[in-house]
Amino acid sequence: MAQLNRDALALLASVRQLRGELPAGRAQYELGKHLFLTAAAVLIAVLNVAGASTVARAERYVVGIKIAILTLFAMVGAFGVPTARLSPDQWSPPLSLVAGGMIVFLAYEGFELIANTAEDVVNPALTLTRAYS
Repeated sequence: MAQLNRDALALLASVRQLRGELPAGRAQYELGKHLFLTAAAVLIAVLNVAGASTVARAERYVVGIKIAILTLFAMVGAFGVPTARLSPDQWSPPLSLVAGGMIVFLAYEGFELIANTAEDVVNPALTLTRAYS
């Protein structure tokens, strides 16, 4: 089945290229894009069918990926900031840093909580509209 889908997408890209709808180098790009999007949709569907425990396990991996990305940003930032900006006279007051971090954390967690509990809410059309505003 997967081979059939790949062949159909390749044929579609080739036909579009012959008709002049795609430049010569774009056919491979279009095929790759379609394969990636199809794989993402199938993965999400499989996770939903597999049940809540599988979704919870997948969530752990997603969180691991998020942490890896944040670590990458922190490392790039650590090496990209001029060292003169790290001197204590350039620091923001600690209370400002903590307050900013708390606001960002609460905003993110609040949004995530609303999104994850949406199906359990009574009268979601009214409740979620109020929650997001």
